Amino acid sequence: LKYKGIFFDFNGVLLLDRKWHEQAWDSVSFELRGKHFSEKEAEEHIHGKTPQETWSFLSPESKGKALRKLFLLKERHYQKIALSQGRDFRLSLGAKELFNMLKQHGIKFTIATSSPLIILNFYFKHLHLGKWFKKKDVIYDNGRFRSKPAPDMYIAASNKIKVNIRRCIVIDDAKSGIQSARN
Repeated sequence: LKYKGIFFDFNGVLLLDRKWHEQAWDSVSFELRGKHFSEKEAEEHIHGKTPQETWSFLSPESKGKALRKLFLLKERHYQKIALSQGRDFRLSLGAKELFNMLKQHGIKFTIATSSPLIILNFYFKHLHLGKWFKKKDVIYDNGRFRSKPAPDMYIAASNKIKVNIRRCIVIDDAKSGIQSARN
C-alpha cells in the first residue's frame, strides 16, 4: 500500500456542519457590522480559516479580553446550532466504518482542523471521537499554525502520526484546505 497515513479535515468532511458555522459567524457578523456575510466573504474569511483570521476580518480592532469574549460568543452560537440539529449532529455517513477499517489495516490517521480547542473538546464529548482518536494527536488551531492554505497543520499531523508526509493523503473540502494539501 503506497499510503500509510490519512489526515482528515473535520468540518465539512467528518461533520457536515458548514452551514452551522456560517450561521454562527453570520449571527456575530450581523451583531458587529449590522450586515450578513456575503457568499464571497464566507468563502474567503470563514472556510478553512482559523477563528482568529475571521475575527481579524470582522473586528480588526478587537484584542485581548474583548477578542476572547467575541470568540466565545461565536462558539456558543455554533454549539447551540449544532445541538439543535438532533440526529443530524453526527459524524458523516460511513466515517465510523472507515475509522474502524483503517485501524484494522494499521493505517494511521488523525484530524487536522482549523477549529480551536474549545470546539474540539465539544466534538470529543458529543461525537465520542475518543473511540478512534487520541486528543493529543489531533492538530487544531492553537494559535501557532498559519491557516490553510499554508501546509503547517498537515506537516504537524505527519509528525504526530510519525508517517512521512509523502506517504499521506489529505481529505478536505475547503479550497484553502485542498491548496494546503498541495503545498
